[in-house]
Amino acid sequence: PQTRRPVISVERVVVKQSRSVEETVSLIRYYLAKAVKEPEYRRYTVGIPSFLLFLYALSIFINISIISYILELGVLFLMFLLMMYGFGVYDFLKTTLRKYEVTFAVSVISLFAVTVYFTLALSGYIGIKVPQSLSIRYDRLVPAVALVAPIASYAVEGFLRTQRISRSVFVLAAFVFSFFYFIIPPIVGAFGGSLDVRALFEGVVYFLAATILGIIAALAASRALPSVVK
Repeated sequence: PQTRRPVISVERVVVKQSRSVEETVSLIRYYLAKAVKEPEYRRYTVGIPSFLLFLYALSIFINISIISYILELGVLFLMFLLMMYGFGVYDFLKTTLRKYEVTFAVSVISLFAVTVYFTLALSGYIGIKVPQSLSIRYDRLVPAVALVAPIASYAVEGFLRTQRISRSVFVLAAFVFSFFYFIIPPIVGAFGGSLDVRALFEGVVYFLAATILGIIAALAASRALPSVVK
């Protein structure tokens, strides 16, 4: 037998969900679906992490140290990209070089290589412990050439597109190369002891002379090849 009880009173209860919570959940679902399903983003969100995990599993399976080094370098490069993205450097380069895809890639790789190189070269002075096999001595030519590479790539890519080379390319290349070749070494040497003021002064003089030579070379090239160098 069923028992029936009398209804004494009725109260209406309204449960209201915050709109911001609904919007947040919807946005998360939208961007997750977009990151996983769309080919433009899937290569970064699924492809690269899967490739790194594959290398990691492969290095464990066949025990080859070179694969572990490749994996560690890949993870380090991803962290570098995230750092560039967080500080706005990635967006700046992408906006500035939006029509120069090769130069954009060369710029990112050059910045990564120079950052790692400076870290390894200065590790003993700034208190970072690295394996003996990764300990290197600073060579002024390495960062100078590495940072001129994007400028050369920009000149070549621009010439292939427009059949023109800007005079500013010569000046910028001379400026960057001479700055890292003449001025940075005395500053790097200061980490190992006192700053050599005379070497720094000579570096500034050589830097100014190289920059002026770059300007002269740009003007001479524009006169010799007026249809190409503008």
